[in-house]
Amino acid sequence: MNRELTTEQKQSLYDDGYVIVKGAVEDSLVDAALDCINSSERPNIMGTNPAFTDLVNASSITPIMHEAMGYFDPPKVCQVGIRPIGKPSDRFNNLGYHERDMPYFASESHVDGSMTIAVPQEVQEGTDEEI
Repeated sequence: MNRELTTEQKQSLYDDGYVIVKGAVEDSLVDAALDCINSSERPNIMGTNPAFTDLVNASSITPIMHEAMGYFDPPKVCQVGIRPIGKPSDRFNNLGYHERDMPYFASESHVDGSMTIAVPQEVQEGTDEEI
């Protein structure tokens, strides 16, 4: 398991604001998290279940993130919000990209409080001050 970003991945992170690291989370960790999701009657799962926190804490993600952004406290609590898969569209997502331009079925990251307004769905024009 690669626990460091390649030079190309670092450049992609710099240029694009994200990087895809295939295989960074072991299948056994993913399977454990999916088992919890599939056995739940609730659409959102919140708590300290290691099946979810281990996706970061017990995988190659932590050393990669430490390299990319510095030290952080290991996650102790998490929430899994399940969003139905839809067809990628021309809608702008919270990252400012069209859904169709995002990998993995228009998935996007989300941090509570990162976007508190509806994302504008038209390209904003004007000077920097006007926008």
